Amino acid sequence: MKKKLTLLVTLGLSLLFSTSVFAATPTFSDIDGQNCYAKNEILQLANDQIINGYEDGTFQPSKDINRQEFAIILAKSLKLQPDAEAAAKFTDVADWARPYVGALLKAGVTKGYGDTTFGALDSLNRQDLAVFFVRAMKLEDTANTLYKENFFKDSFTFTDAGEISDYAKGDVALAQAIGFINGWDNAFHPKDKSQRQAVARLAYEYIYHCDSVYIPNFIRLLMPEATSVTNNGDGTFTTALKQVIGVNKTSITFTYEEVSFGVPFAYQNYRIILKDNNFLNYWQANGGQLKPAIVGVILSTWSLKDIGVTLDPATYASDAAIKNTINTLLSAINDYKMKNPFKKLNEDGLIQIGKNCGILQ
Repeated sequence: MKKKLTLLVTLGLSLLFSTSVFAATPTFSDIDGQNCYAKNEILQLANDQIINGYEDGTFQPSKDINRQEFAIILAKSLKLQPDAEAAAKFTDVADWARPYVGALLKAGVTKGYGDTTFGALDSLNRQDLAVFFVRAMKLEDTANTLYKENFFKDSFTFTDAGEISDYAKGDVALAQAIGFINGWDNAFHPKDKSQRQAVARLAYEYIYHCDSVYIPNFIRLLMPEATSVTNNGDGTFTTALKQVIGVNKTSITFTYEEVSFGVPFAYQNYRIILKDNNFLNYWQANGGQLKPAIVGVILSTWSLKDIGVTLDPATYASDAAIKNTINTLLSAINDYKMKNPFKKLNEDGLIQIGKNCGILQ
């Protein structure tokens, strides 16, 4: 009797673990064939419990997705802690979606339409889909800065780029440049509704390839002279460089935060001036004023110093007035950094510092 009881317990435990650990991968009846281009991505995300289908066994890959449905997928993709309280102010969010909308709100990934409206039932369009994922990569600020500087003039090739809303142009341009999104017929179709399969594909790419493909692509975009970019697997990326006169390193390791802050671009700004060895001529061509490109050079020195790269634009400036101007600004930057150790300094902030110390008008 004791042996029989032991056998039953063992069998019961075996069945318990076989159904929980070895649960079958979810399947859907409508993701085979030409109507679905993201079958593998859908199955993987379903297995990861990021997405699910409908009670009738379908996934409905071509169906539009609304904002609260997408919020669940994005919050899970980002591994955010659900927080229903954070979204309590939104009156249009369903209870089953509220924890995930709250998680995105708390993480700064979304704001909603207003104080009480999230737009939960509104279909998510393609430009907003790009915005959300670029924001998830923490690249939105840099994307907008680069767009303003016309950085994407050669890569932003969608024929309907003019139809993209101003707030989304930088995000879409960057997402295209790093290969994260594409369109069809040479167009992006920014106002078209996002299909469930499109969301699944981008969520898959974000989860499985962000650090291994798209962040390295972003670094290469900012640093064309990089010979290689390696994902170190610990949130840092090592960029191999050609030997450059005046730069003390042939490789630089960036943290994810430094990449998202645009430090590689700061380095490239510096190289543009250093490579031509005409800092004085560039200064004089701009009427002796600190134009954005020169501001970028000075910001480069401040940003890169923290990661052990020795750069000093004053060394390459033969004019004493230029050296004094740069050194005055660098001193003001250091004072700002000491007083605001956790606050990021962008180009606008740097220009304001220049105005405060009398260098800029």
